[in-house]
Amino acid sequence: SSSAMKTKNLILFGDSMFGRFGRDYILLLEEALGNVTVYNCAAGGFDTRDGIKRADYIAQLKADIICLSFGANDSDPERGHAVPLEEFIRNITSIIAKFYGSKIILFPCPPADDPADEIGTRNFNKLLSQYNQALQEVSKKTNVEIIDSATVYGEFFKQRINYHVPDGIHFNEIGNKKLIEEISKIIQ
Repeated sequence: SSSAMKTKNLILFGDSMFGRFGRDYILLLEEALGNVTVYNCAAGGFDTRDGIKRADYIAQLKADIICLSFGANDSDPERGHAVPLEEFIRNITSIIAKFYGSKIILFPCPPADDPADEIGTRNFNKLLSQYNQALQEVSKKTNVEIIDSATVYGEFFKQRINYHVPDGIHFNEIGNKKLIEEISKIIQ
């Protein structure tokens, strides 16, 4: 039937982990998923407060699949620990609720690794892990999919495979291709 051939829509929504996911990676993700069109509604610096402001409008698009990447900016100690953990949990739960009817995938930011700033990296990761733990709990309560990014990217870390650009947070090609693989596993 023709309905079986309907193209699905996938929206990336969140921070720079998706915000830096440009055309080339979008095309690779579409290729990996087959009959899916990807729309990127993410921006560097977004936290869940930005997400809340935009979620109602984006939810009107009725995406088949929505991938959410929030937490890195909410927890960032350099931004004065922007969004307290309790508020982050309320915000992300509220964002998830707005996309009722869509398949929802959470993508927690994997641990940072900036060799030029070991103390900053340690402080960032310590807070980030609390927010990522909260995402794990929210995913269970709301019954949404979550990519276990600490384990997935931790494997690279153990094997000394660098998946970051020099800032130690954002992905290089290896990191982005792994993200494509993980999203594909959940969707197919």
